[in-house]
Amino acid sequence: MRELIKRYFKANNWVVLIVLIAIYAIALTIEFSYVFTDDFYISSLESKRSLDSIDNFIIKERGSQWVNYPITIIIVLIPTLLVAFCLNIGAVFNNFKVSFSNLFGIALKTQLVFALNYLIVVILKSVGIIDFTYSSVNNNYSFQSLLAFFDTSSLPYWLLYPLQCINIAEGVHMLFLALGISFLRNKKFGNSLLFVLLWYGMGLLFWIVFSVFLQTILYR
Repeated sequence: MRELIKRYFKANNWVVLIVLIAIYAIALTIEFSYVFTDDFYISSLESKRSLDSIDNFIIKERGSQWVNYPITIIIVLIPTLLVAFCLNIGAVFNNFKVSFSNLFGIALKTQLVFALNYLIVVILKSVGIIDFTYSSVNNNYSFQSLLAFFDTSSLPYWLLYPLQCINIAEGVHMLFLALGISFLRNKKFGNSLLFVLLWYGMGLLFWIVFSVFLQTILYR
């Protein structure tokens, strides 16, 4: 298994990017066909809108769904750049002789965790294993995060997002990042994990604080 993962981290970045986009495209197709169904919209909106209004809403939604497919490129590349940037800062401070392009490649390949997580969650939703509502249908992390252990109605709104960010997918992503760094630098996994926890962890913490700050302004 280790050798297989090592070979994956050596794969061509363009090939990995295409695979990631393909996974997101498959997930979106399943989601649009089996999650965002007409029955879902009708049952969610019938108490708020007339049937004619809901029909028009569904038609509008169906007509704009194609936009989500090209957006997957942004969904993959923006987080990849941010993660690579955090790791590059750590590399500079620790005097690691690794290029930004190599760190970008590792960050890109670890996006497979989030792509597969999205696909699995969509499948579980489509077969009814994961319950969802109109307000929670786009949330793919709360049920696998610390939020699952709390009564969200009793929590302050600013605490919801930080607790949601501590989830299984993010944990696996950090481990996968550490594995990629250990392969790149030919160092022990433990040292690489500490590096990821420190530098990527600080970047993630900054993002969480920034997001909560924005929410505080919007809810004020």
